[in-house]
Amino acid sequence: AADTAANTTRAERRFDETLPAASAASSATHTRTHGSRTTIRGTIATSAEITVEFQPNAPHAPSPSTNSANQADTPHALLIPAIRRLFRNGPYVRYLLFRIPMTLAALLPSSLLPDFIKYVMQLEDWSLTLNLGLGITILSIFVSIPLLISLSRRYGKREVLTVACIIDGVVFCGGFFLEPKWVLDSGMLYLLSVFVGLGMAASFVLPDSMLGDVIDYDELVHGVRSEGLYTVVETNLQQFVEIVGGVLPALISGAYGFATLGGCTCGCGVKCSADYLRWQCRNDVGYACTSSFSSPPFYGDVHRRAPCAQQP
Repeated sequence: AADTAANTTRAERRFDETLPAASAASSATHTRTHGSRTTIRGTIATSAEITVEFQPNAPHAPSPSTNSANQADTPHALLIPAIRRLFRNGPYVRYLLFRIPMTLAALLPSSLLPDFIKYVMQLEDWSLTLNLGLGITILSIFVSIPLLISLSRRYGKREVLTVACIIDGVVFCGGFFLEPKWVLDSGMLYLLSVFVGLGMAASFVLPDSMLGDVIDYDELVHGVRSEGLYTVVETNLQQFVEIVGGVLPALISGAYGFATLGGCTCGCGVKCSADYLRWQCRNDVGYACTSSFSSPPFYGDVHRRAPCAQQP
């Protein structure tokens, strides 16, 4: 920049010395001369910049070959050898083997809870109980996360995850044999929701932390960090398991004759076309004075359970 300014100043001084003194006599001539001087000065400045741009001592940008050489010095792993090394990693293979059943165990309780409340407990107003149970589950997740982190720092991630799985397994195996009506009346459903949140929090927090340790160990052994490949394989496998876990229960239920709303066209949270109609089924129609779930029907046993909450 300094060379450019110096060259421009010298060229302008030389130009001013050679201009004829008589050119300032006329205003028109002065205007034309001033325009010419401005144009020529711009040309001289541009020429000086071009001259400095191509001087041998001017700094040049690094060539692409230099960048390529620097990039070649960075360690990287080819795809196929990296995949082979990934599945030769014993801790990672064991991680995937327990990640599959853990994902299913964390997914099934929350996905089966609506059907359990509606068709096993046979509640017509099932959505209120479900929302309350899910709210307790979400709250227990937020409470369990800092507790799990603190315990894992003190006792170890593997130990805490193992104990959490054992506790959830024992609780839900015992809950399988409980009478549905007693589960609802005693409030045991909401206590089970707490353990659902504990299991989901453990499956969210601890396995991902353990995966980070596996990636760090692989980098320590081989000198190359392949966290992207490890994460992609684990994420795709988890998504596949979630698809299977979400679809498989519905397929099994359909094979055993499951019918949505017990074969009814409306009711149990699905609005009917007529006013004051609580449910409309093949062999039962429930008209009432109001649309409330507690309003007794006009005909039949007023204390009968809604057929839309029962399976044929």
